[in-house]
Amino acid sequence: MTRATVRSARALLTAVCLCVSAGMSLAGQTGGSAMAPVFEIQDLFKGVRIPKIVVAADGTVLAFAKSGHLLRRSADGGKTWSEAQEVGSDAGGNAIVDEGTGHVLVVRAGRGYLWRSRDHGKTWQREKIVVKSNAVGHGSPDSGVPASTGASESGITLRHGKHKGRLLMPARAQPPKGNNDQEWW
Repeated sequence: MTRATVRSARALLTAVCLCVSAGMSLAGQTGGSAMAPVFEIQDLFKGVRIPKIVVAADGTVLAFAKSGHLLRRSADGGKTWSEAQEVGSDAGGNAIVDEGTGHVLVVRAGRGYLWRSRDHGKTWQREKIVVKSNAVGHGSPDSGVPASTGASESGITLRHGKHKGRLLMPARAQPPKGNNDQEWW
């Protein structure tokens, strides 16, 4: 073993021990239940396997059907849920919470708009957005290869650095027919 490997192993072991001891003291202070995660399977949307989840600025948990047009809200950390409500008939895409404003956005980049909630997911308004193409000219709604945010994860707000406050949303651009003759895979 090299010195670097031994140092790395020693640092990892120390970190694990610190985490375990911190968890044990926390569990001791709270009667032992703080460190016991609970996983409960809930069928929020009939026929939808993978809901998208974000937490609004007020702590409300928002679960969106995969397409992003239906939403269920929970004010108690996911124990109970509201009935499904429609964000918008043509809504879809990914959700993101703008941590600067507290607004919740459902971005439909491929169509050039988003849906915005200023009240933690209770009501929604549609807004037009500008989507710029990437370096090879793909991504904007009129590029012929629009960006899709529908099958991606939720976005984030950058908290540190030069671009603090910037919203980042994963997206994909793929050829319309998906054949292997494309030069820009």
